Amino acid sequence: MQDRQQGMTFIGILVIIIVVGAWVYAGIRLVPKYLEYVRVASTL
Repeated sequence: MQDRQQGMTFIGILVIIIVVGAWVYAGIRLVPKYLEYVRVASTL
C-alpha cells in the first residue's frame, strides 16, 4: 500500500494568509481609533 502524503496545499496556505492579513489590516486600522477613544474617555 502507498502512504498518502499529508500537508497543506498552496491554496490552503494562501487562504490562511489572506484571512490573517485581513485581521492584521483591520487591527492596524482600528487600534489608533480605539486608543484615541480611550484617551478622550479617560480625560472626561
